[in-house]
Amino acid sequence: KGETSIALDEILAMTSEGYAERFRHSAIKRAKLAGLKRNAAVLERSKRL
Repeated sequence: KGETSIALDEILAMTSEGYAERFRHSAIKRAKLAGLKRNAAVLERSKRL
């Protein structure tokens, strides 16, 4: 089946085309790419603290 994890840097570099392809059969696409990138950026910043 599908993958269950993804690296933060992969999310932050993801294009809208890559997002649509990777999550085409997943409920995560409801979060939209902008929301996923926002959350990934928050997690990335918190890792530096």
